[in-house]
Amino acid sequence: MADTSIDVTLKLIADDAIREAKAATKQIQGQLSSISFASSFNAAVTGISAVTEVVGKAVGYIEDVFSKAIEELDGLPDMPTALKYLERFHNDWDRESEEFHEFLEILEKRFS
Repeated sequence: MADTSIDVTLKLIADDAIREAKAATKQIQGQLSSISFASSFNAAVTGISAVTEVVGKAVGYIEDVFSKAIEELDGLPDMPTALKYLERFHNDWDRESEEFHEFLEILEKRFS
């Protein structure tokens, strides 16, 4: 069974990713509303709605992938196995990012 503090920390990381995605959505919405070729208010609203829908689906997908990874990692026996899992199934994650290094620290605590 996973340590509750690890679950809370992972939730905070996921929440940060969601907040960043929402902020990006607002920025895109602002840019779309000022586009000169938007011939009418309805065209701008339609464009914003489409972007919001796509971003929402992307955020949902990211949440699903992250949740599945957490479930899988939690069932693994040790850190080397966890690292092999990440290499095999999540090699596209940005391994240079601060968030990834924080995630590895959490895994180290989980398996220590």
